[in-house]
Amino acid sequence: LVRDAKGQKMSKSKGNVINPLKMIDQYGADALRFALIFGTAAGNDQALSEDKIRGMRNFANKLWNIGRFIEMNTTAGSTIPQYNEALHKELKDPHDKRIITELNMLTSKVTKNMEAYRLSDAAKAIYDFAWHRLADVHLEKNKERFKNGDPQALAVLTHVYKTILALLHPFMPFVTEGIWGQVPNSSADPLIISPWPGTAS
Repeated sequence: LVRDAKGQKMSKSKGNVINPLKMIDQYGADALRFALIFGTAAGNDQALSEDKIRGMRNFANKLWNIGRFIEMNTTAGSTIPQYNEALHKELKDPHDKRIITELNMLTSKVTKNMEAYRLSDAAKAIYDFAWHRLADVHLEKNKERFKNGDPQALAVLTHVYKTILALLHPFMPFVTEGIWGQVPNSSADPLIISPWPGTAS
């Protein structure tokens, strides 16, 4: 059962009903979809508010901003190396090694939660990693490397970003598909038919 922010049952007489079509017009279908899944334990009622939907719209904006950051730090005419096993073996910076290790853990965790239909747990893991681990920590600590066009740093960042988009696609299909085609080194195929991420070696 979807309840209001105070845990009350929604009803027209109480005037606490959230119109999903209005929310989609204001914040997008992906924000509404993610808000309905996020923080909802299986089998339990959930509280939904416009603030929560707005927060998920802000998360979508954060994803776009990371993509713009990658584009902004890619020199015109240059190409970002493809992240592969050979490049992985050459990694020397501890920040790069750490974010790849954490990405592997995220991929494994999300995959297991999806297979067990623990969708809220999967959604929260992606949200926390993308916003707090990648944007708040990794981008901030490595800003100078990105600004200087460090090819290895940009290759790792692009790989991590693409993997997040793929993991998030079942939850936010429109936003992730819209970003996918603009990310360097992305497959020419739409994200919806791209392989599910595996752990990097």
